Amino acid sequence: MAVLVTRPERASAHTAARLAALGHEALVEPLLDLHFMPPERLVPPVPDAVIITSSNGARAVARHPDLAKLIPLPLWTVGARTSAAARELGFTIRGEAPDAAGLGALLGAEPEQRFLYIAAENRSADFAVLAPQHIVDVCVVYRATPRAAFSSETIEALKSGRVTSVLHYSRRLAGTYLILAEAADIRAEAVKPRHLCLSEHVAEVLRTVNAPEIRVAAEPREDALLALLAG
Repeated sequence: MAVLVTRPERASAHTAARLAALGHEALVEPLLDLHFMPPERLVPPVPDAVIITSSNGARAVARHPDLAKLIPLPLWTVGARTSAAARELGFTIRGEAPDAAGLGALLGAEPEQRFLYIAAENRSADFAVLAPQHIVDVCVVYRATPRAAFSSETIEALKSGRVTSVLHYSRRLAGTYLILAEAADIRAEAVKPRHLCLSEHVAEVLRTVNAPEIRVAAEPREDALLALLAG
């Protein structure tokens, strides 16, 4: 019996290794392809602090010539993986939150300042709204493009019932999963496994199709998500 992992390729490989160590078979089906496209300049203007909400954002600017100007600045992050990736670049974490709403609350308690948000092209967080007293300059450094179809292996695994659990890390991944299931005409089979979601915000997507078994991690971290497999 397999656990379906739908994250982008590099992240999926990391999760698959963790699943193997826990004794689970992983079926890797990346639903988004990452394309790094940082602009020629990240600054000016030089901000007071930096926001990164994904480890992919950190990876996208890892070799950027302006990075040295940003590393001394306070960094605010979402998630432990993002913080770890940023520390590898030399940043010091000023604050970390489990999700964008939590980070917005942290920033809302800070005095007015200018932030550089190193972001994806498609994103749900708007820190100009979440923390409106600040100036937030958005710098798009990567895009995530949905795959056009499931692989034949994944289609057969869902049809046969080999997939017993699906890990959902974001609303976009969950939505793409359902779109591709519909395109493959296996909607019923795709909804049938246990759907393990990083947060209630992610789970809402599966609730719209009345998935019979949805479980939500106690906190939005991979450790808590994988702990659901034991239940």
